[in-house]
Amino acid sequence: MELRVLGAVEMVVGGALVPLRNTSVRTVLSGLLMEPDTLITVHDLIDLVWGAAAPASAVNQIQVAVSRLRGMFGQAGLDGPAVLETRPSGYLLRLSGFGGALRFDLAEFRSHVVAADKAAAAEDWAPANARLHQALRLWRGPAFQDVGSPRAGAYAQRLERERQGTLERLRATELLLGRYMDAATGLSDLDGFQHERMWYLRILAYALAGRPQQALADYLDARRHLVENLGLEPGPELQNLHQLVLAGRPAEALTVVRSWLAPVPAEPVIPRQLPPDLARLVGRRAELAELDRVLVSSPRRPTVVGISGIGGMGKSTLAVRAAHLAAERFPDGCMFADLRAGQAGPPDTRNVLGQLLRGLGVPGKAVPQQMQERLGLYRSILADRRVLIVLDNAGAEEQVHPLIPPAGSAVLVTSRRPLPGVDALHPVDLRALEPDDAVELLATLVGVDRVESEPVAAARLAHLCGRLPLAIRVAGTRLARRRDLTIERLADDLADERHRLDELSAGDRSVRASLAMSWADLPVEAARLLVRLSMLPLAEFPAWAAELLGDGNPRDTRWLIDCLVAANLLTVSPRYRIHDLVRLFAREQPHPPHGCDVALRQVYATLLATVQDADAGLPAQRYPTPSAVDSSRTPHPDPIAWLEAERDFILAAAADAYRRGWHDEAWRLLVSMTNFTGLRGCPDHWVELLHLMGTDLSRWEPRARAAILLARSGLPENSEIRDCIQAARQARRIYRELGDLVRAASSALQLATWLRIGRRERAARAAYRWAIAALSGRGFPGQLGWAHLGLGNLELQAGAPDAALAEYEHSLALMRTAGDRMGEANALGCLGHVLRHLGRYATAEHHLRQSLDAHLAIGDQTGQGMVQCVLSEVCLDRDDPDAALAWNDAALRIFDAISSRPGWGRTLTVRSAVMQRQCRTGEAIEAMERANQQWECLGAEANLADGRRRLDELRAVRDVDQAARLPRQR
Repeated sequence: MELRVLGAVEMVVGGALVPLRNTSVRTVLSGLLMEPDTLITVHDLIDLVWGAAAPASAVNQIQVAVSRLRGMFGQAGLDGPAVLETRPSGYLLRLSGFGGALRFDLAEFRSHVVAADKAAAAEDWAPANARLHQALRLWRGPAFQDVGSPRAGAYAQRLERERQGTLERLRATELLLGRYMDAATGLSDLDGFQHERMWYLRILAYALAGRPQQALADYLDARRHLVENLGLEPGPELQNLHQLVLAGRPAEALTVVRSWLAPVPAEPVIPRQLPPDLARLVGRRAELAELDRVLVSSPRRPTVVGISGIGGMGKSTLAVRAAHLAAERFPDGCMFADLRAGQAGPPDTRNVLGQLLRGLGVPGKAVPQQMQERLGLYRSILADRRVLIVLDNAGAEEQVHPLIPPAGSAVLVTSRRPLPGVDALHPVDLRALEPDDAVELLATLVGVDRVESEPVAAARLAHLCGRLPLAIRVAGTRLARRRDLTIERLADDLADERHRLDELSAGDRSVRASLAMSWADLPVEAARLLVRLSMLPLAEFPAWAAELLGDGNPRDTRWLIDCLVAANLLTVSPRYRIHDLVRLFAREQPHPPHGCDVALRQVYATLLATVQDADAGLPAQRYPTPSAVDSSRTPHPDPIAWLEAERDFILAAAADAYRRGWHDEAWRLLVSMTNFTGLRGCPDHWVELLHLMGTDLSRWEPRARAAILLARSGLPENSEIRDCIQAARQARRIYRELGDLVRAASSALQLATWLRIGRRERAARAAYRWAIAALSGRGFPGQLGWAHLGLGNLELQAGAPDAALAEYEHSLALMRTAGDRMGEANALGCLGHVLRHLGRYATAEHHLRQSLDAHLAIGDQTGQGMVQCVLSEVCLDRDDPDAALAWNDAALRIFDAISSRPGWGRTLTVRSAVMQRQCRTGEAIEAMERANQQWECLGAEANLADGRRRLDELRAVRDVDQAARLPRQR
């Protein structure tokens, strides 16, 4: 297959022309061929095909065009997806690596030109002339002549300048070969040329051919043309040629022509252009080690390393340090170019090449004007050298590609986004500093003594700076300038998100200005999406939330997300995350508040539906959200794992919805987590939010008020038992008024549990009986199972183990009928517990181990701990205190992890008995004191009374032991 752009855009297979009748297919192919082997974004292709008039289906049409092109490559015997690769944000047309089966006329043209330049540099004019002829024969007309795109037109103009430069060199070689009239004839029409060298060559050709009058007439035409079209007199070279023709010495002018094609090589210069390594670099040890390993020049190809990260991440500082450390490996020098210098935008590659050539010792006048000539000279000079080149602040792959030197040298590139289109690039992605490194950087700026005097404030300040090196440097500079400003005071100022970016500005350093540069490079639609993402309640969030916030179709939104990821403004690991300071910057940008609110509320509505689906699939349904109440819900495939992963996001969404006044979403999100907290324990922010919503219950409609009260009734960790009893009673009353007897029964069960713990057996029994009556015949065997389980606990506490055993067995049967796995696990545990009281230890242990396995299977940590505590008691009854202690340790680890006061109280009480059995009275007393602290916090007066009595007995034993050890007095 041959691809042609030097004329009409054509595809030729086996010598036969393949028609490209579809305009979008032809234009997409043209865009890819403008920069082959380079990533072309979908946004650029859309702009190329339609410009500002892109239709809504533009992305889909681009995909269709790509698919058709791949089919054409396939018909030619090539691997379509390998030739035309899909990348996260666009496509890459790969022309190399197919064994010569894929040819490209522009690449062949440039290859001939480079070969001609190499021959000319050796003053080998004949092969140079032949190669230039071959290059120009590839042109069939103006490049891209059938692509009606302004961008294609601009690119075609650049190619036309390359063609003219090639034609100029062809005529120059003809003169140097003595073919004067060939050169003169080839330069017969110069009306479209404004380059003086073309006129120079024609005048000289006629003069050398023995036609000086024609040469002098051409000089006058050239002068008139330059004055009328450019307002300029002929330059020194052309004026000097005029004098030589007048003097009859035109042959002397060939020296000038020869210098154009074979410039005198400059004296070798070893550049030392690296900026001084002055900035404090803290941390980055792994990155430095990786750069040190990679920055070893390869004898067969250049080494290219890319350091990427958001603005202020310390990319340039790291690059300069790494370059200084590696400098001795590059004996021919180190060079530096800032690719984002200047206020008017980044310098073009032609100017950067000129800068690098001058740094390599090429005199300013000897630096070629044409891009291709500069590129050829640059590669020629570096061909046999080992040079390290640092390219700072690269904005795109096309800036880097031409500057990659030949084999043996290395390039170190810094950029705000990764550069996947640069072949063989080794990426180094910078993230925020580690917490200790962030504090250490602050210490290097303000002094170790100040950081050591305020260690907590220093860690907090580093966190508020997002552990971004630039932000920490700005904060450190402010502290260093003002000794009276404490770290804690500055941290307090930064804690206000509304003014944090204002505070992170000092002199010419500003976090906001640094982030604004990344923002300016974003497509408008991507910037709009980032604003919406910043409105989410957490900096880290699931992918589906990001996709819902787009205002287009999901495919377009995914493309915009890819743009944000490519710009390092959004990271994936595997959840999406926005850096805290980027998030604050995005929130400052103008946006239509209504549109953002509608999109965000849709996210919360979807989140609520998913939370309720997950709750319906939980193995625990103690609280009034049983799946049978809403049989249309589809249980989540792995509800516990999903709720565990999304817990923080769910609770943050509930808090944000509450703050925004979206109360229906707020309370439903919160209480839908109740069953899950029963499995995994109550996180502090769930408890705090529940109390916050419950501070003024009158604002809620009855169903919300009852749900909040019922959830609060299950919070013994941070409430007294009497508060839980009051909340459960109020919840039952409201549900009864609403006619919701199932939830009223669940409230009654919660009420009965706390009445039982508070040793109010008669009231507890009445509550259990009421719940059983309310549930009977309503088709909720699981809820009935919990009622009989609680009643069994009450019978056991009242000293009736046989009655308790009957209730537990009834409960187990009901739980199995309902398929309530958590209920079954608890019933088995309670059976083991009562069998222990009946002295049937082997059967008790069997049931307890079954219960433990069931709790482990469903992920119920509270249940695991409680069963392990009972197993500890069984082992103690069997006079095996070592095994009892092992089970007790396991239970304590769980209750420490979930911060359960009832679990601590029960397990520490058993631990005290184990320690006493091992004659470790002091440790038994300590365990009992800790248990009593938990009972006191809970307001469990009966348990506390038992604990204090037990503590008095232990202290008496200790006193007797101490007295026995005293020496008998004579």
